[in-house]
Amino acid sequence: MIISSDCIEGKIPPNIEGTVFGNGVGRQRYGEHVYGHWFEGDGHVTSFCYKEGKVRVRNKFVDQRRYKENAAANKIVSRGPWTNVNGGVFGNAFRLSKTNPSNTSVIHHGGKLFALCEAGAPVEMGDDLSTIGERTFGDLVGSDGKACTFSAHYKIDPATGTVFNHGMVYGKDSSMSLFSWNKNLEMQKITTVPLEPNTIQFVHDSCFSKKYSTFFFDSFKADKKGLLSVLLGYKPLGYAFEEHIGEGTRVVVLNRENGTIVADMKIEDTHTYHFVTGVDRIGDDGEELLDVYFFRYMDRTGLEEFLRSVYTRTLPDAASATLWKYTFDVTHKKLISTEQPFPNALPGEFPVINGEHEGKEFPVVYAVAVKKGSGFFSALQRIDAKTGEVKLHDFGAKKYPGEPVLLEHDGSTFIQVLIFNADTNASEIHIIDDRDFSGHATAIIKLPIHVPPQFHTYYAAHHVVDM
Repeated sequence: MIISSDCIEGKIPPNIEGTVFGNGVGRQRYGEHVYGHWFEGDGHVTSFCYKEGKVRVRNKFVDQRRYKENAAANKIVSRGPWTNVNGGVFGNAFRLSKTNPSNTSVIHHGGKLFALCEAGAPVEMGDDLSTIGERTFGDLVGSDGKACTFSAHYKIDPATGTVFNHGMVYGKDSSMSLFSWNKNLEMQKITTVPLEPNTIQFVHDSCFSKKYSTFFFDSFKADKKGLLSVLLGYKPLGYAFEEHIGEGTRVVVLNRENGTIVADMKIEDTHTYHFVTGVDRIGDDGEELLDVYFFRYMDRTGLEEFLRSVYTRTLPDAASATLWKYTFDVTHKKLISTEQPFPNALPGEFPVINGEHEGKEFPVVYAVAVKKGSGFFSALQRIDAKTGEVKLHDFGAKKYPGEPVLLEHDGSTFIQVLIFNADTNASEIHIIDDRDFSGHATAIIKLPIHVPPQFHTYYAAHHVVDM
């Protein structure tokens, strides 16, 4: 639908031309059957297409097998990562989840649109958001529980446009693989890293620097004992994860050019979902240093408890993430310093920088913010990496933002944020001018419907779909 001008406060900048795609959870229940975690619901993709000061909105569920089966039966028919089906132990024993909800991220790459999720392969979609189907790229990736998955949090090399991403194989011989994916949609496996056997660890994101891809394997995991209880049907996989305090976090630094492990270190317990970026540099004595910027969680167990009941609980202040910088001496394979470089930054999540600064020193990082006592994301913050200045764009009471996306045209930067307005039970698109970040939004587009919250977005500049 093309949004009427009557629904727009202010004006959409006419030089914004392109399409924002977003992906998130569109459905959490079927009748009395409720998914056991926010991350488990059915994938729902939305597009916002801009041209000449107008916007067209489309939204559809990712029409995967699981969604079709559940919708037809009006109940959850397949065991999931956090959800057992009816029937108790006998209804779940030896029935492992092999479903791909395709609910976390989206990318427009090589002229095609893909929905992504940690649980399996990319799902190709048309520009009209029709579902075409999974792509396994020569069986490099898959969703059958045996093949390597393909993470939702890719990185794009600004110099070449090549996508780098990782995937996991779970089981007796668990491993993680790093892939490259060029503009011709040719995918190659760069290397594979063995992981702790008979253990499942969750790795959503990686840190991208000029030469390296860096991964944190933390102590929040499902061990052999927990996996046995899953196999026997007593609990779903997600409930087998526990924080093994004191075991530390394994940090693996990979050379993307040749796939070698240049450093494999153990540091104190460190938990994260999202990195900002990484910066390679040379130290005073000629050693190779790596600065890693990321949002760190101090209470991983508290965070997980919140995510399992996100619609009925507020986020505890202690379970919020704060922005940290870790510096590693890659030459001598050790962590040499940790700090919070921006002391005025608020707790937050979903950090975004200009894609041209991926793997480099960045001037500005944007992230959603958790104001003290707000119970959830309630504002957007702009952190100046050079001065440390933090500006806040407050959306007001009962308005909850998702991941920001940068719309950059003709030397101007605008930030789009999808907002859920709890008072109206509908969604709004806020477009903020970076030059007046704390001021009133340039445009507020009030949608007549509630668009599901989006975990991750992608902006295809100059890609206009049927206005």
